[in-house]
Amino acid sequence: MADLHIFRTPAAKNFKEKTGRANYRLNTIIVGLESVRNGTAKKPPDLAVGWDQPADGKLAALKARGYATNAFMVYAVDAIDGYMRRLGSDKVWLADDPIGPALRNEFQTDRSETRAYNALAADKLIAELQTGKSDAKIAENLLREFAATHFGRRKRPSMPGRFDLLLSKAPNVPQCYIASVQLLISWRNSHVHGETTYTISDKLIDDLISAGEYFHNQHSGLDIQSLVDRYTKDDAPTLKDISSLISVSHRTIEAIDRKLLANLDIEATFRSAIKSALLEDTKRGEKRLKEYWGIGLPARQRKLGALASPFGFQMADAKMVDYAARIPEQSIYDLSSMDLDSFSRELGIEFGNTEAV
Repeated sequence: MADLHIFRTPAAKNFKEKTGRANYRLNTIIVGLESVRNGTAKKPPDLAVGWDQPADGKLAALKARGYATNAFMVYAVDAIDGYMRRLGSDKVWLADDPIGPALRNEFQTDRSETRAYNALAADKLIAELQTGKSDAKIAENLLREFAATHFGRRKRPSMPGRFDLLLSKAPNVPQCYIASVQLLISWRNSHVHGETTYTISDKLIDDLISAGEYFHNQHSGLDIQSLVDRYTKDDAPTLKDISSLISVSHRTIEAIDRKLLANLDIEATFRSAIKSALLEDTKRGEKRLKEYWGIGLPARQRKLGALASPFGFQMADAKMVDYAARIPEQSIYDLSSMDLDSFSRELGIEFGNTEAV
């Protein structure tokens, strides 16, 4: 049996697959629009509305291309959001980390502007409630404002803020890439949703401009100054802009993943993955374990490896790997060689107590 490795987190694998498929579909749309541009497009028989070749095919194709590019931008940013949510939801990764709730986009309590609670504040609230006690809406507003003033306001964290929190785990990401992803998020919000409450800082703009030569060399001649100009003017991104920003996003997430893998306690993660898989369905998990300990040792090792596969583990030859986290075959052998009771105690598995997950 080969060693087990994690090449990337399942969250990164999902991001790569989603954006890869979307990018191919965008390119297919662009190719298809060429027939609109040159006047050779034909309405397909399953299109149940009227459509004629536009008088200005070039303009129509350009507008449709912009629409498709915007749609891809939305999809790509949602994929970044999905990457953070999945990392924050998976117990094997960051679910139990202090930043986990923010990555999952759960409500957070902002206490930065709270005032101390005291008897005087309570008496004031009681008096105000007495005054407006016949109006449920007034009472509701008073109670909400009192709670916010003295105990904090509950709100969901912004996506840029969540991304910054995730980057606290990966100081290896180049600053110009951080600025690029933040620009992509902001561009999506402002250009597609009309939300201009978040624009990237002058510092992030400077980080992009100062890396102009790097972007030109590493991203197929990208003119980052022109891209930034389009962003600041709230113009639509070009296909080149979006393709380059998605490429940067892939490299950024790969860099984050590398850091997560480098800091990973691989054996503890392997055990946690097996435990989570078995306790996901306790009746089936208990049956699985009994079946596994009724077969030979090599087959049992393979079965345990398969249990961990949804969490990113896969078998591979070490020479194929440069940065993946690796659990030695001997560790899997030692775990598989235990008797069933010892194995269950070692992993803390009690099928009668699902709280142990």
